[in-house]
Amino acid sequence: MLIHSATGGVGLAALQVARRNGAEVFATAGTKAKRDMLRTLGVKHVMDSRSLRFADQIMELTGGRVWTWYSIRWLVRR
Repeated sequence: MLIHSATGGVGLAALQVARRNGAEVFATAGTKAKRDMLRTLGVKHVMDSRSLRFADQIMELTGGRVWTWYSIRWLVRR
């Protein structure tokens, strides 16, 4: 699950929900201090939200296997 701005209130809540449900988390944050905080919280995949490079990093980390909300919703409906 990709969580943008993962150190904000909504982002931290999303992080907890994702972990509770066993999701692999990919998180972004805008400053080094915030990215360090995410690592301290145990997030393995932390990227810079102020750079578009995070998209390439996610593709590399997942081997190109990325599900979007729409593809998940489509699978659920079938």
